[in-house]
Amino acid sequence: MAKRKPAPYSSEKPVELDVTLDAEALDWVQDYMRTFPERVKKSAERAIRRAGKGFLSDLKNAIAERYTAPRKVFDQYGSVKTTGPYNNDLKFKMQLGEKGRAKRPPLILFKHSPAGITRGADAPNVGLTIEYMKGKRYKLPGSFIADAPVRGLNIYVRQSSRSTGKTDSRDKIYKQVGMSVPQMARSNDLLDEITPNILMRFQKELKHQLTEGYKHGGKK
Repeated sequence: MAKRKPAPYSSEKPVELDVTLDAEALDWVQDYMRTFPERVKKSAERAIRRAGKGFLSDLKNAIAERYTAPRKVFDQYGSVKTTGPYNNDLKFKMQLGEKGRAKRPPLILFKHSPAGITRGADAPNVGLTIEYMKGKRYKLPGSFIADAPVRGLNIYVRQSSRSTGKTDSRDKIYKQVGMSVPQMARSNDLLDEITPNILMRFQKELKHQLTEGYKHGGKK
């Protein structure tokens, strides 16, 4: 089964999944394990890597169906790492995203209006209209588009003073970003929708490697 460790959808931590063969597949593999342990290990490593690529592809497609950024954005900000096996049960871990603070794509990559640089006199009084998720628009008060030194072309919001409610100096503008890929994956039940395919791909690919691709599976 593919089982994920629970975390709030707002967490920027990586998504961690435990991938384990079901009982029927494990019984079948044990026959090979007793005779060709190295072949099983190499075949399983290859199979889980391919299952990971399939999982990432499924996730990117599901995200692209719901969010307005082009799919190439998720090619840049999403990654899958697999580790294992940890024992003869062929247990693997799959990690979506990297440890530490996750990379979050700039908000300008998502649908917004008006387009183009809107700083100064051209800035809309009420801020930009953002369509982050498809079909759901909202106003981002005080937002504008600028090509700022170092930080580049993006959507910015000027920081307001907590005491007066008025905007601070010109230097205090903040680049707006969207959710990280792990955060998107945790939202809208995306993981529940696509994680069952991980085990299906893993077991199918492992069987293929052991029965058809054994010549490339390492030493017996």
